[in-house]
Amino acid sequence: MPLTQEELSFPFSYDIESTYYLNQKSKLTSNYTVFLRKNEASFLATFREISTGETLMLDGIWTGF
Repeated sequence: MPLTQEELSFPFSYDIESTYYLNQKSKLTSNYTVFLRKNEASFLATFREISTGETLMLDGIWTGF
């Protein structure tokens, strides 16, 4: 098979650095929410062999976050 479908994982990272100076006996509360959205896209790709002119059409659905 000339083309195969492979599952790939990319690291999701985002660095945030904050410094806060508080008085003694103070309280700091933080809440974080991370949203990931699933995306899908359909595609149609056409490949053509240069020497023979043979074509291969491939369609499918790409899914990612």
